[in-house]
Amino acid sequence: MASRHSHTVTRVDVSTGISYDDFVNAFEKAAPAFDPGSMERIAETGAVGMTFAPRWP
Repeated sequence: MASRHSHTVTRVDVSTGISYDDFVNAFEKAAPAFDPGSMERIAETGAVGMTFAPRWP
């Protein structure tokens, strides 16, 4: 059974100047497509935790 404990959350609101739906659409266009092969390779190695670093152009 999961334990419960209190914690503090800090919420940050950033005005984008566009609607939520427009933001989500723009974000999804900008994000790379999901590659299931990468996840399969990670699972096949038995990895339980990894650090992902961005690949900058």
